[in-house]
Amino acid sequence: MSSTNCFINMSEWKIMMLVPESTRQLKIEESKMIKKILSLFVLAFLISCNNSFDKIKSIDEINGKWQSSNQIMEVNTEEMTIKFGLDSIPLILTSRTYDRSKITVSTGPIMFFDAHVYINSDASKIRIDKINVEESTIYEKIK
Repeated sequence: MSSTNCFINMSEWKIMMLVPESTRQLKIEESKMIKKILSLFVLAFLISCNNSFDKIKSIDEINGKWQSSNQIMEVNTEEMTIKFGLDSIPLILTSRTYDRSKITVSTGPIMFFDAHVYINSDASKIRIDKINVEESTIYEKIK
């Protein structure tokens, strides 16, 4: 009977030894997981900083042809016109003197949209945030 007790005590001892080992492994896994999550946040931060946009300071910054995922836009700041697509008619582009980044696109009496225009640091992309419909589109410069 004492040998059985010894066996039970031995198995209890083995179980008791396994518990600290498994908690130690869990702590190691937690620290690895935290490091992975922090690394992911740092990577996301660096990528988001890379694609940062600032308000345009002059309407001339957006002069030229731009392409989004579904359309081509041509901006002519000398004539103050904008065309969406190759076959479209030129629309009137107006800019505010008090806020250069705010534009209005219209046919004259009919307004299509108001928007804020942002440009990235190397002027290769612009973002147009329409005010009326809460829509944002990113365009890449066509060389």
